[in-house]
Amino acid sequence: MGKMCNKGSFWGGVFVGTIIGGALGMLLAPEKGEQTRDRIKESVEYYTMDFKDRMEEAYDTLNEKVEDYKAIIEDKIFDLSEELEEDLEVAQMYADDYIDEAAEDLKDTVADVKENIEDKADAVTDALED
Repeated sequence: MGKMCNKGSFWGGVFVGTIIGGALGMLLAPEKGEQTRDRIKESVEYYTMDFKDRMEEAYDTLNEKVEDYKAIIEDKIFDLSEELEEDLEVAQMYADDYIDEAAEDLKDTVADVKENIEDKADAVTDALED
């Protein structure tokens, strides 16, 4: 950002120096006052328009760069969001597999506990019958 200020200050100085130098040159030239004033006026108008054109060009260039960087950033965000979405899908698949495995293990455990209870109930029933 400091470089932009330095460039702006430099070009501003060039502009002002050119105007002052041109005006002094015309004032010191051996011409009639009216001709000198007309030349100064034309010179000031020319350099003012030139400076304005250069500033507009710099503004347009800066806007183009901003748009270019904006497009690059938007592309990066899009790419990252796609990668994140893919990663989330993979994580969801792993989570689903883990949940399915846990559910099967739980069913097996419940079945084992039920079988164990039934075996003990049968043992108690058998013991009571004897």
